[in-house]
Amino acid sequence: MTKERIAFVDCIRVVACLLVMVVHASEQFYSMGAVSQVANEDNRLWVSVYDGFFGRISVPLFMIVSAFLLVPMGQGVTMGQFYRRRFLRVVPPFACTAPHMA
Repeated sequence: MTKERIAFVDCIRVVACLLVMVVHASEQFYSMGAVSQVANEDNRLWVSVYDGFFGRISVPLFMIVSAFLLVPMGQGVTMGQFYRRRFLRVVPPFACTAPHMA
């Protein structure tokens, strides 16, 4: 079985990665308190549009790409096999790192 790359999914990933960088790069501009880099309230509006509207769509894009790549199970794969494989990929790493999270 060969896996083919899907070009538009790669493009969505690139856009989502760039938007994540936009979100993290613009955090200094809208910080609360005396350290805010925004000169006036008009600029605060544009920073919120820039970061809040365009930047925060990156998480839904990643979720859409993950769902698109995860849902097609293939011929002959039962729901039990699908969830067993997901379980074995997710739970062991989580179990190894969970005690350190406390």
